[in-house]
Amino acid sequence: MSRFIILEDRMINVDHIVEVVDHDDGVVTICLTNGEMIPAGSEVCDKILGCDHAVSVIPCGPNLWARMTYPNGKTFRIAVDNLILKADGTYYPLEAELLEDSSEGALRFVELFSNDEEDESISRTEENGPRFKVRHSSR
Repeated sequence: MSRFIILEDRMINVDHIVEVVDHDDGVVTICLTNGEMIPAGSEVCDKILGCDHAVSVIPCGPNLWARMTYPNGKTFRIAVDNLILKADGTYYPLEAELLEDSSEGALRFVELFSNDEEDESISRTEENGPRFKVRHSSR
């Protein structure tokens, strides 16, 4: 299935983009297969690369967590049930995407980790919270 981007009042099929020229003055020229050349701002490059386009939602097993950072630098953890796979190959916790819509500013995804509840040798204290370690898959 083709992916489209919206550019001003047009929808452009990214499969028809032959070349994107980034000029020094911040203008980008999009060259299409039919020979048409469309000027745009440099912010369109992320759209063309698919940075915001989700191609798949990947369900995750239990005990997967993400460490996130607020714009002010404070970190926090969230449980992850699904990952979003973006068109540019990056992935991001779906739950963080939902949080970002309700927060002020962009959250930053730091890492994924799992809480190994079965290992009782991991000490847990109230002041520093649970300790986590990564569980590696045998696949």
